[in-house]
Amino acid sequence: MSFAVADALPILRRHLGETVNKVKQGARKGLENKKVNGFHTGSGRALALDVYPGNLGRVRLWLEPASIPYISGIRSFPYKTCDDLKRQELKNLRDNKSNYIEVENKEALEQLLKWYV
Repeated sequence: MSFAVADALPILRRHLGETVNKVKQGARKGLENKKVNGFHTGSGRALALDVYPGNLGRVRLWLEPASIPYISGIRSFPYKTCDDLKRQELKNLRDNKSNYIEVENKEALEQLLKWYV
């Protein structure tokens, strides 16, 4: 069984609330972004979920730079650029300033959020 964006999104919303980077203008105003769902922690740290259509079958996240502790089920990847990270709400994740990781299961995501939040 694979862990997908549809599985992770409710967990992220439960821990972090609603997304912070909804579309601000045009016909899609107020709707979710089509490439990145961004969140802020209670302390103001940014986290973004990669929701690009080709990535919906896996959970990949951008996190602010930090030494991520070892958590079984988390793999690091080279930084991935995305123009939607240039929005003010997600500025701490842009320009190769963040970690890009894949989370393989619910348990790993819960552990990651306990550490990050």
